[in-house]
Amino acid sequence: MKIRFIGTSGGYPTAKRGTMAMTISSEQANLLVDCGEGTYREMLTGGISPLDLTAILISHQHGDHFFGLPGLIWGMHLRDREMPLMIYGPAGLRENLTTILSVSGCRPSFQLEIVERTSGDSWQIADLAIECAAGIHGSMPTLAYRVSKSAAPAKSPAKNRLGARGAFVYSGDTAPCPEIEALAASAALLAHEATWRSPDEVPSQAQKHSTASEAAEIAARAGAKRLLLVHLSPKWVDHSEEILTSARLIFPETSIPADGDSYIIVD
Repeated sequence: MKIRFIGTSGGYPTAKRGTMAMTISSEQANLLVDCGEGTYREMLTGGISPLDLTAILISHQHGDHFFGLPGLIWGMHLRDREMPLMIYGPAGLRENLTTILSVSGCRPSFQLEIVERTSGDSWQIADLAIECAAGIHGSMPTLAYRVSKSAAPAKSPAKNRLGARGAFVYSGDTAPCPEIEALAASAALLAHEATWRSPDEVPSQAQKHSTASEAAEIAARAGAKRLLLVHLSPKWVDHSEEILTSARLIFPETSIPADGDSYIIVD
């Protein structure tokens, strides 16, 4: 199972980082997880064809996770996609995405099914098992996802090889959350948001987010094997070494992925 980060920035893109998106690939499935603005172009730049996508998982509907989705669907329509596409996400996704597509005059040439999920749901996409749990993100419904293989993975070279028969967990946007900590239990790889540098710098009216230290504490308590800090605020991206150091004091196996980085979880 290969995880490739397409965008890792929180809120808005920077010169070096796009907004949140990643792919998860197996022998039988290609998933896109979140779809911030510019995702379509970044996929093409990275040699990833949207026409190969089996399904899309959306954590929530803030722009840096969602604004690229209508354009991606439109692009696949113009390129004559024929394969059906499943899109999964939290409450409200079906109505909102359907409205955007209708207003823009997009009637996809392919079968598009939008399925809303709730915390605790689990389902299968080809050879991938999916579970989700609700995060804490103000009034915005948000889901974290756990993805694991249910069959032997393909043999391929790895930039980063991780523990046997593991799972990948993505937190989406959230404050520290017991449900997501439980979802991440014994995960081979946990990608957790770390929007803020420290609690003292969190705006009083900000949406619920986590610091790097809080993400590290969750990884440690969950027994994850490795932690990746994502969704760093562009305000603090120049302080990435400081942020990384604060997390490693709690959980040494912590990294900050760059756009384009890939990780492979093998059996």
